[in-house]
Amino acid sequence: MNQLPEIVKQYLEPIGIKEGTEIYQLIEIGFEYAPYIGKVIQSIKMHRFGLRLKENSRQIEEIQRLLLDTKLDRRFIQERVFPIVLDDLIEDHEDQKIHYILSGLTAILNEYATEESEILLFYDTLRALRIYDLQYLGKFDMTEGTLVAEYTRDFVNVPAIDVGVINKLERLGIIRTQAAFLFGDDKKDVHEDRLILTTYGKRFLEFLK
Repeated sequence: MNQLPEIVKQYLEPIGIKEGTEIYQLIEIGFEYAPYIGKVIQSIKMHRFGLRLKENSRQIEEIQRLLLDTKLDRRFIQERVFPIVLDDLIEDHEDQKIHYILSGLTAILNEYATEESEILLFYDTLRALRIYDLQYLGKFDMTEGTLVAEYTRDFVNVPAIDVGVINKLERLGIIRTQAAFLFGDDKKDVHEDRLILTTYGKRFLEFLK
């Protein structure tokens, strides 16, 4: 097994990730199995990776605890799941998304998602989203699945950036348009298209909680 790069190791011990612990081994194996990370060590990216672990230390502590308790196969986590997570932790351009990437790993360790195909789909979807897209998804009511906002799918008075977000979320299968009939003041039914979460959209958001 290859040793972790020194530039990474220097960030681990200060946040309680010591050599020999479950999460240390997870990171070490992740560097071996990730597609190319172990081959090309760029100091700037490794520095950013270390800072991201430090800035999200509470989630890291929770993941350390879950690693000891999870019933999932250890090799599955080490060789199949974590390399995907590690790649995104290093390569994603937005620091704010690290919270969501780690939340997904927490959900996996809590056995919310255990099938590799579904885990890959969730992370593929997350990779396609920007933090603004994720914040927009926060406007949806998880119970009703509807958009809690002042506008609907007809795009009346919708900011241009939100139109782009809506189109992206529909392409990814996270939201869809639902036709609704409302009783109008003129005593006529009014047709209105609403944006709602799909079944996949609800499950994806639960994955990121």
